[in-house]
Amino acid sequence: MTTTLDQLDSRVLRRVDCYGQRFMKPGEYRYTLCPAGVGDVVDEAPFVVEVTDDDEKGPDDATREERRIGQATVVVRHDGRRFVAEPAHVRVRVGDMVLWNGPDDRPFTVRGAKEFFASDRLLNESGYSHVFTVPGEFAWGDAYGSALHGTVRVSMPEVRTAKALDAWRARLASGHAVVVADGRAEPAELDVVVGQTVFFVVTNGPGVSITDTALLDEKGRPGAKDDDKDDGKHDDKDDGKGRHQGYEKGHA
Repeated sequence: MTTTLDQLDSRVLRRVDCYGQRFMKPGEYRYTLCPAGVGDVVDEAPFVVEVTDDDEKGPDDATREERRIGQATVVVRHDGRRFVAEPAHVRVRVGDMVLWNGPDDRPFTVRGAKEFFASDRLLNESGYSHVFTVPGEFAWGDAYGSALHGTVRVSMPEVRTAKALDAWRARLASGHAVVVADGRAEPAELDVVVGQTVFFVVTNGPGVSITDTALLDEKGRPGAKDDDKDDGKHDDKDDGKGRHQGYEKGHA
């Protein structure tokens, strides 16, 4: 049985999830952290991603086009009153990616002052990762109504020998990537084992979600629970260029 922790839904970040965003222009990008489902208004943005231009060769003697994409990780915690980012100020270079992960049991959303910068609606050069902790078949779609869809099949490996255990651990160390571009997912179907991470990398799009179809109605929208049906559906309110390398580097 799928628990709340196991739910596949990029609109609601839990400790088995990460949100990633690449920043393709220099500048200061302010954002807030809020409980999932509170709406799309940013009334304060106390946290900062500072992006510096890097056209000139740096200490590693590599230009922006030549060097590998850098990655910074922000840990999201709840201090008893509100969500806080550690560190509160991140400094990266143009083209780098920032990952957000919350080890606490409080679901949250990352929402920036700029339209492209939001974990609950994935736009260009963003991503979402999920660790699958239970076996089963997970059909997913876009809560914002596009035709984007896919399926992840999760199996429980038989671990009866030391060799089988080593093989399972080796698989856990490697993630799978699903690239979303032009309204399509590639691959659309994927087979993984329990404990493995899948990275959904959105290279371009109008703003999508990766959401278990069990949470959507027949038209692909967030579903409200019907008093006549015990289907457990609920409603969560909604509201960069470059390559996608780097997102597979790790999961906080």
